[in-house]
Amino acid sequence: MRLFPPIPFIGRILDESITLGGVDIPKGVTVFVNMFGLHRNSNHFEKPEEFIPSRFLKGADKKIHPFAFIPFSAGPKSCIGQRFAYREAKVLLSKVLRRYTIKSSWPLDRLKLSTEMVTKVKGGLRAWVRRRRPGEYA
Repeated sequence: MRLFPPIPFIGRILDESITLGGVDIPKGVTVFVNMFGLHRNSNHFEKPEEFIPSRFLKGADKKIHPFAFIPFSAGPKSCIGQRFAYREAKVLLSKVLRRYTIKSSWPLDRLKLSTEMVTKVKGGLRAWVRRRRPGEYA
């Protein structure tokens, strides 16, 4: 969800004027947060293009800013189903990955993305799925 956020942009109408990067932005203007860029920002993530799940573990070496990773947005207008989605993903992934090995047919750097309402892979994504043998891990 960090490398390929489901929602590529989040729009907000400013309820007060702000200065961002030396630019004054008046109240009432709609601003957009580029989720794809935010989640790959090297100011917040070491090796931002790499999939390193351990960076999110409690006690990880470097703390991540609370607004550097917001796949469901943040604040009072964040996704109401966020907690449910995280829990559902954990259960589903743990059940599937315990039984199967899944591998993409394309390296991540060769994927062509389409950022419409949601982020998708142009032309779809093929994957290989292989049942794990008893006692086999990763």
